[in-house]
Amino acid sequence: MQESERLREAATKLRNIASKLDDKPEQVKRDYPRDKYWKGPAADTFYQTLDNGLKQLRDLAGDMNEYARRLEEKAAALDKEAKEQAKR
Repeated sequence: MQESERLREAATKLRNIASKLDDKPEQVKRDYPRDKYWKGPAADTFYQTLDNGLKQLRDLAGDMNEYARRLEEKAAALDKEAKEQAKR
């Protein structure tokens, strides 16, 4: 397998993981909506922490997608370089 193929494969894996990072925390929010099952300061703290965690996961997913984009750019550059060398 060429290096460019490995880079594209890694980019795809990163994007797949990034797209699922917040699935479970979002499910908690859907399955146990705020104020439906429990209330009070502990519930407020829990949901605030959950919201903060979701924001961090989304930021991480964005970083992972950005890195995947860079991997694909590197793969394209390697392919271009290989084509140029093949012409010589």
